[in-house]
Amino acid sequence: MNKKEIIWEAHRRGLHDGFINFWMGMLEDVLEDSTREQRVFEYGAMNARFLEFLEIALNVKEGKGIVMQTDDRGQNNTWPRGLGQNLSFIPESEVAIVQNFDIGFSQEILSLLPDLSDHARCIWDMLSPSGVYYATFGWHRGNPSSDRQARLRECKGQPFFSYSLDEVVEAFHGQGFEVGVKRLTLPYFMIYDPQVTPVRYGSVGDMITCLQDQKILFSFRKWEHTHG
Repeated sequence: MNKKEIIWEAHRRGLHDGFINFWMGMLEDVLEDSTREQRVFEYGAMNARFLEFLEIALNVKEGKGIVMQTDDRGQNNTWPRGLGQNLSFIPESEVAIVQNFDIGFSQEILSLLPDLSDHARCIWDMLSPSGVYYATFGWHRGNPSSDRQARLRECKGQPFFSYSLDEVVEAFHGQGFEVGVKRLTLPYFMIYDPQVTPVRYGSVGDMITCLQDQKILFSFRKWEHTHG
């Protein structure tokens, strides 16, 4: 399916999620290699929706959600929609059983991690010899809105680790990954929300800067090192 068909099918299934714009941007390059079945995971899964979206866009043989919050371990039985037989979720503490996966994804989890090098080693072990990990990162040190995000996290009792883009690159390259970097392309409009935009970004202009100029997509490919 092309991008519009994927979006319409997602809406038909009830995936009316404000993050679809970002999901589609993450999958732009992946769709070019979607003819074979893939084993995929999402690190930092908050619900089933992104994996359901992947099922629409890709030929998913198996989908695994890695839940980072320990108090969310019981969510496997409480998702709002039924899961397909090839989708399942495990807590982060059991991530060692996730091996030989073709593609991994994460969305804005890097600022939640106390050690990027540990995460890079973990991802290396989870991927197949030719696997690739795609990670979005907007709340990096170079983003003018990151201080605002840090304060919001503090109010919620959530961690915020401030990393530069260079620190991310060095952590994964040091593990042996081929590291690719680009701005995340948003295929559709950014939606203004009077309850969210002023609090999270400040102004509409700040929102555009944050999401269009500062939102970064990394690709961490294992094949270059393995076959090199």
